[in-house]
Amino acid sequence: FSLGVMYHDGVGMAAADNKIAYQYFLRAYQLGDARASRYLANGVKNNDPEALFNMGKYYFQPPAGTLANVSKAVEHFYAAAKAGHQEALSELLLLAKDSGTGIPGNKEAQYYLGQLYAEGGKEIKFDPREAATWFYRAMLQEHELALDQFQKDVPELYRLYKRLDEDQEDENKENENGNIRYA
Repeated sequence: FSLGVMYHDGVGMAAADNKIAYQYFLRAYQLGDARASRYLANGVKNNDPEALFNMGKYYFQPPAGTLANVSKAVEHFYAAAKAGHQEALSELLLLAKDSGTGIPGNKEAQYYLGQLYAEGGKEIKFDPREAATWFYRAMLQEHELALDQFQKDVPELYRLYKRLDEDQEDENKENENGNIRYA
């Protein structure tokens, strides 16, 4: 816990390092130090990507004797990924993908990936095709919000994708004909 505070506050170092601080807070929390939960909760409340990611890890792999809460883990990974945390995005992708054993991926993770690609963001490029794919996969597993999203947003995403695709084809044809289009 104390190391977490030192890294969080930058005590004895050139600058604070929240990534390392929240790792120490998570470890202290897993070992039963209630003081660490204040720092984690405050970081989550302030949408700190490192705190969100570490809380996702906590819910996904809690201390011995505690049941995992995959839904809460996915929610925290989503919020961290939305704020640009690459490891959180990787965790979502791992949870969402099929395991190769015939077991479908986690429908919550699939839905949230659809959201990320539909909205775009700091580290995630807007991609209507990816959004529709992930919404569809979650919908196949009867995820209620994905069903609504698929009916409401996917037709619009598809139209946008087709328009972007047609614009790209037009640009390619112009370049083939020697015409240069300046933005």
